[in-house]
Amino acid sequence: MVTTSGQTNRATLRVRDAIDRDYGSELDVGALAKVANVSPAHLIRTFKSVFAETLAASRWRGPDRAALTTTCVISQFRRSIGDAIVRRVEPMKLTTNRLSSIYVLDQDQALDFYVGVLGLEVATDADLGFMRWLTVRVPGDSKEILLERPGPPAHDPQTADEVRALLPGW
Repeated sequence: MVTTSGQTNRATLRVRDAIDRDYGSELDVGALAKVANVSPAHLIRTFKSVFAETLAASRWRGPDRAALTTTCVISQFRRSIGDAIVRRVEPMKLTTNRLSSIYVLDQDQALDFYVGVLGLEVATDADLGFMRWLTVRVPGDSKEILLERPGPPAHDPQTADEVRALLPGW
C-alpha cells in the first residue's frame, strides 16, 4: 500500500493523540502501531521523522508539550535487549483533605459535644499507648476531624502548655 506524506502525518498525529489520551500508563508501542496501521518498527521510524522526537520523548512531555514534567524512566530488560518499559512517575497531587485536627483539653468532653450535640459519629477511637487517636466525622462522609490533646508526640512539654493556654475551657 502506497501512502502519501499527508496520510503518514495524520496517522502519526493519531498516535500522538493516543499517547496523550493514555498519559500516565505504560507506553505500548504495539498498540500504538495498530492505531497507525503500521508495524512497531515502522512507527518508531516514522514518528521520529515527523515529530523530530522519539515516542518515549513525546511520552515524557505529555499532553502539555510546552512544559517538561518530572519523569522517571525505568528500563527493565526482559529476554531481549531493547524491550524497555518506559513508565511515567506521576507527581503526588493533593486533591482532598481527609483529616483535620482540633486541639481539645478533654477528649471525652469533646466527644460528648461533637457526637451528642452536633450529631457527628465516631470514626476512630484507638488507644495507641502514647496517645489516643480519636476522630469524628459527619455520618456517611470520609473526612475526619482528629480531636487531639496538646502534648507528645506532636508537641514538647513547653509547646503543649502554650497550646493549652490558648484553648477555651469547656
